[in-house]
Amino acid sequence: MRYRVTAEDRQWVDEFRQNPAGPHSPNLQRVLNAMRGAPNAGKYCLICTKPFAEWQLARMSGQRGVPPTPVAGEVFTDLAEAEWAVFRRRWREMTGEDLN
Repeated sequence: MRYRVTAEDRQWVDEFRQNPAGPHSPNLQRVLNAMRGAPNAGKYCLICTKPFAEWQLARMSGQRGVPPTPVAGEVFTDLAEAEWAVFRRRWREMTGEDLN
């Protein structure tokens, strides 16, 4: 049975916010594995639009060969902020709870 992210996992959010690239504790890694292992259709992701300089938030199509759809107005020049944006949106979809 796959792990399900719940509001109780909120205690690991600050750890991700402080260090999105890791290394991560086993508890945070379990949350990230659940987020990353969710079905691809509609899942938030990042598209690198300028190597090492700019990332666009997007949603995956879930179909092989169909590119992700960019989310209008969601462009980042800081990779950590871009990763945080993806984390927040995946969190909301899995728990129904918004993160600031």
